[in-house]
Amino acid sequence: MSKENIAPWSTYFQLDAFNIEGKKIMGRQAAGHSYLKGLTNQDYDTISFYIRDGRDRDQVINLIQP
Repeated sequence: MSKENIAPWSTYFQLDAFNIEGKKIMGRQAAGHSYLKGLTNQDYDTISFYIRDGRDRDQVINLIQP
């Protein structure tokens, strides 16, 4: 029986904190984007996000999918 490797925390998702598209990139956006890349590069089977609604769900999926 294998144990699922679950990230031990949940990340609050707000698109502006992770999105690096646009004319001006703020430091928080670059840091947030790097954080997401690092999180998805770990060997977790499951990661969790705290989101407000279905639109946020779609946005986080689009950001983390390869």
